[in-house]
This record gives sequence, structure tokens and C-alpha cells, in this order.
Amino acid sequence: MKVIDRELIKEDIKELKKLQKTVKHRRFVPRIQMLILLKESPKITLKDVVNFLNYGYKTVKTWRNNYKEGGLEKLLEWKVEGFKGRLREEQIKK
Repeated sequence: MKVIDRELIKEDIKELKKLQKTVKHRRFVPRIQMLILLKESPKITLKDVVNFLNYGYKTVKTWRNNYKEGGLEKLLEWKVEGFKGRLREEQIKK
């Protein structure tokens, strides 16, 4: 497995740990933990991070790629939408 470049992560560890405690949604905590692990451990691989966080390889790789593309803003983005319903427009108007 390839070792991850620590210089990829721009934020320092103190900033990430503070963000981890104050993040609005708890579902983002593992994503921030991933960054902390990658920043703290010089020889950690993505597979090690997967084993530590207990998430799938593809999920963690997606998080890392999102961070590479858009930083923290893209990493902490939530794109899941709720169920829209099946009513047609005329049924809603009644």
C-alpha cells in the first residue's frame, strides 16, 4: 500500500482536533479523524486508516479524494437528499 503524503493536509493537528469537537454533525467526525491520523502518522497507509476507523476502503478513499479536490469544505459536504414523495402537482394542490 502507498503511504499517504502528510503535506496534503493543510490544517494543523490542533485545529483539526478542535474542529472534531465542535463539528455540527457527528457523521463528520470520522472524516476529521482520518485527517488527524494521516497528519500524525508519517508512515500510515490508507488501509491502516480503514482498519482504525472501521469504514470501507472505498469510503475512506472517497473522503480523501474529496479533501484533495476541495479541502475541508468538500470533505464536510453532505449531498444526501430525503425522499421527495410521489404526489403529482395536482394532488398537492388539493
